[in-house]
Amino acid sequence: MTKPTMKKLLCFLAILFLLALSACSADPVQEDLMTYVNEDLMSIFELEAEAVDSYSSVSGNNYTDDWTMYETMETVTIPAYTEFIEKLESIRPETKEVRAVHEIYIDASNTQFRAMKMILITLELQSYDKILEANELLDEGRTKLRQFQDELEELMEEHEVEWEEEIL
Repeated sequence: MTKPTMKKLLCFLAILFLLALSACSADPVQEDLMTYVNEDLMSIFELEAEAVDSYSSVSGNNYTDDWTMYETMETVTIPAYTEFIEKLESIRPETKEVRAVHEIYIDASNTQFRAMKMILITLELQSYDKILEANELLDEGRTKLRQFQDELEELMEEHEVEWEEEIL
């Protein structure tokens, strides 16, 4: 091999080596985030949607009577939300950045769950002195959910991650 050909070959190999190194040093937050949003959250989204939809179907403008609300919450909302929270809490992101956002989601979900259980007890006992407190907890939970969504979207943008399917 001639010297110019050898130099070209060495340059080519050096470039390949650098490309291989850059591929190995991928963004760990990006990888963790991709798994988190497109696998972990997707796997539990249906449970949360079932719980929230069932609650919405008997509250607010859809409220008809205490018995219907109680029955729906006891048989659909609370069991679905219980399973959702168990699965949510079992998710273990690998990076501190994704873990921090995930903890907000856990806190928000647990706050909403406490409110739902408080409403169920209020209906069961027909004692409405706690309903205001339950509604405040629901509001607090919604605020924390918005914080989770905002921080998750910011982290996704920062690490160039997109949803495979839009859920939020």
